[in-house]
Amino acid sequence: MAVILKVMTYSTEIDEDEYGIYRNIRIDKGDIIYDTLSGDIGLVLTRFDAMDDHRHDGDESPPLFAWNILWAGQNIVDLERMQAYTEIGLKILIHSATFKHYKNI
Repeated sequence: MAVILKVMTYSTEIDEDEYGIYRNIRIDKGDIIYDTLSGDIGLVLTRFDAMDDHRHDGDESPPLFAWNILWAGQNIVDLERMQAYTEIGLKILIHSATFKHYKNI
């Protein structure tokens, strides 16, 4: 099975979404993240509401979306292999070029 990836590049101009951050950065299951500092590679797995288990009855606060990423690299230990990043934080890391984002197309 072949996997085709598209390197994503982003303008330095901010294109705001409903939360005020980077609408043009679209993260999806199966995307690849490259950490430019460590050289580690991550596979984007699942999106979830990080606050789902912490809401009380009647609490109508907006969701705080996060993504689980499975990391591989020579510096990764088993405890660090699966990490969650808030969607907003992940977009900031991509926009700042700390992470490179490769779309699974």
